[in-house]
Amino acid sequence: MTQYLTKVQGMPGSVERTLTDIVRKFTWNGEGRPAVGLDYLCQDTEDGGKKVLDINARNEAIHVTWLQSYLNMEDNRPTWAFVADEILAADVPIDQKIADTRQARVNQFTQTRHSRMITPKKTEDPGQPPKKPIPTDLKEMLRMAKKYNVKLEAILPSKEAQTKMPVLHHAQVHQPISYTSEAAKCLRDKHHVTTINDLLAITENLPRNHLDRCNCICPRCKELRWRTQSTCKRPNKCIIKAQEILESLNPKWDPTKNPKEGFFTRPEPKETGPTMNPVTGEKEIVFNPFTVQKKLTDCIQIFTEPGGNQPDIVTRAEKSGTIYPPDTVVYTDGSCIRNGQDSARAGSRIWYGPHDTRNTSIRVAGPEQSNQMGELLAILHVIKTHPPDAELTIKSDSKYAIEGLTTHLERWESTGWSGVRHAEVFKCITAWSRHRSNITKYIWVKGHSGIDGNEEADKLARRGAEDEPSCEHLDLTYPPNKIPTGAKLAALS
Repeated sequence: MTQYLTKVQGMPGSVERTLTDIVRKFTWNGEGRPAVGLDYLCQDTEDGGKKVLDINARNEAIHVTWLQSYLNMEDNRPTWAFVADEILAADVPIDQKIADTRQARVNQFTQTRHSRMITPKKTEDPGQPPKKPIPTDLKEMLRMAKKYNVKLEAILPSKEAQTKMPVLHHAQVHQPISYTSEAAKCLRDKHHVTTINDLLAITENLPRNHLDRCNCICPRCKELRWRTQSTCKRPNKCIIKAQEILESLNPKWDPTKNPKEGFFTRPEPKETGPTMNPVTGEKEIVFNPFTVQKKLTDCIQIFTEPGGNQPDIVTRAEKSGTIYPPDTVVYTDGSCIRNGQDSARAGSRIWYGPHDTRNTSIRVAGPEQSNQMGELLAILHVIKTHPPDAELTIKSDSKYAIEGLTTHLERWESTGWSGVRHAEVFKCITAWSRHRSNITKYIWVKGHSGIDGNEEADKLARRGAEDEPSCEHLDLTYPPNKIPTGAKLAALS
């Protein structure tokens, strides 16, 4: 019942402190000063704790669920979220220079404005009546957003997500835009432009006979006059202003700028996923390099890193023009001597074919020495060193590695790789795979079943485990703008 009431009404700080005190006294049987801090007792038993209920963490998690509902930008958005929009829109600091109408203030997570969460005593204009403070629950919700770095971030937002963004004070711009001109006011007040989609309706597919003058008689200018009941006197200026706003957007968020030609080829989106090879009878999984965020809600991330991803459009490797064989098959394997012990030594092996100069053994560097690490680093080596514009098929006997890079990838990435072992290695392989501009296939083969390529890779993986590492630490750097930071807010549970 307490958790339900907190979810619905929030928990006052005094109640939270009282409950925490009750937990502490119960844990220590009412004794004096506790010998161990409550923060340690709340940790998992694997970390030396006792999994004692953390009231503060539970309440913070509840406020994060409020954020999930508030930042749901789809048709099923709850009614209270619209009420919260109205309250927060009225609480804008004067120094942010947003003197627009209420219609210009949409959502502070998609705009360059922030609520100040004022109290009645902190009124900026002594000539105005004191403003009411925003509700405590909304304050807590925004505090959680700031504490856990909730922000708009995406690798490849869809056109649907791009066009749902607000026009005024867009959060993703590379140059400041003035919204005080007559054209900007006309767009806002007469054309009732609120989203990027509204701007596209004005700027896209301009007639050939359009002229930059107020008496232009092209069909678009006539339409703009008719829609505003002739109150728009200079539709040509409104068109120019709309184009200026679109040009100010970061390329990644500009719906008029698309990825380079050929971005969605080799593979095409419809080719990704598992298929059965009719000749060999093997199950092939084509890696999906496209991380398109279809809905605006999917572009809201939590636990993000400072700076985040680049504002530029995501790219893949350039085509070199070299003619490669139709498909290159590589066998990868990992091995570990004394696996699970402190003295474990892991190695990787890559096998292209008999007497192939690209065959190699690698000793795993770093403190993590396991068979799984050997399997993953073998795949990483192939992905990084094979020509990025050449087709590639990787055969491995590690279901852990293949399923992690295919079946589980979207879910792991959505949840910020929480609880995923070897997450940094998986992210590195994923980023380099997305950088490739040709098909990458994965095929699972049964280990120690007489398959020549797998047997050869296994032998030389053991040889690699016996070698000395060529470096002290693993190189897990990867191309930028390929992996989202944090976790998808809507995916948390």
